[in-house]
Amino acid sequence: MRFAGAKNFLKEVIDAVKPSGLGDAAMRFGPDLFMAGLAAAKAPQGTDATGRALIGLEDAGIGLGSSLLMGGLARAGARRGFAHLAPELLERRVDQAGIAGDVLAMVPTMTLPRPAWDAAVEKAIRGQSNQEEFQQQAEQGDLEAHLLASLMQGTALLPQPQAANLLM
Repeated sequence: MRFAGAKNFLKEVIDAVKPSGLGDAAMRFGPDLFMAGLAAAKAPQGTDATGRALIGLEDAGIGLGSSLLMGGLARAGARRGFAHLAPELLERRVDQAGIAGDVLAMVPTMTLPRPAWDAAVEKAIRGQSNQEEFQQQAEQGDLEAHLLASLMQGTALLPQPQAANLLM
């Protein structure tokens, strides 16, 4: 019998997250989808299409999931907690609770780990450090080639005039 109450509450949560129309759906879930697209677009340079898609899906899952969960729980809880109020006041309280739930949904959105994003950033950092290492090796090779050429010409062993000595 205790589980019947939980089952009913779960049904209330599911009913609470259903948008009342296209405008309501756009207002409630549009920002989450927009931010997911933005995260995919802002992926580090060199991230392939699959990586960008994974980043977008990851962000959409976290954003929509937390919005649905927190908003649904808040709306269903308010509907139960304020059931004694007049219908118009009840709807106002349910809407206010839904907004509070959406605000609370920002916490997991900002704090949950994002493995696809982290992998793309790590790959970009590794690529950048490999490129810098290659450039340093090339510069070192140029220096070594210059020294070897000077040795072969015999000029490397001759004393080189110092700029300070030339000024005196």
